[in-house]
Amino acid sequence: MKAASRFSWMALLAATTLGPNAVAGTLRAQVRASIPLQENESYRLVVHSYDAKDGELPANAKPIGSTQIAVTAKDLARGVAVDLVEVRSSGSTGAAPLVVAWLESGKADLDFDGREARPNDASIVASGRGNSDYVALTLKDSTSRLAERSSRTRRSKSRAV
Repeated sequence: MKAASRFSWMALLAATTLGPNAVAGTLRAQVRASIPLQENESYRLVVHSYDAKDGELPANAKPIGSTQIAVTAKDLARGVAVDLVEVRSSGSTGAAPLVVAWLESGKADLDFDGREARPNDASIVASGRGNSDYVALTLKDSTSRLAERSSRTRRSKSRAV
């Protein structure tokens, strides 16, 4: 993570939100899925990064970087590159951030960056650490909760018609 240049828009954002000693940078995450997904289904991929000591994420932790995007099964099979803009206070750890990604059925609410989003019971979740600039994650779930939920939803919709 590099300190924000004093002339960049990220430096301005960091300084106005966390003070003049704030640090800003980007992290690239590569997210893949190794689970069966419905080809014609809409999915929402949310990715957060956190400063977490010893890999432990406190219950009240706030993400330092966040994004959400609409993805398809094909996108996730190939791998989706996600760039996270991270803003930290100067007292934050310099260790590689903990990155958490999850997949949900449904469309992404692209008016928001997903910072307040949290995974639900049907979400497929992955987490990991890379170096300070890059991390690769694979969404796996042996029970395929998301696939089961989307097929249940389709069956209930077809019965209602």
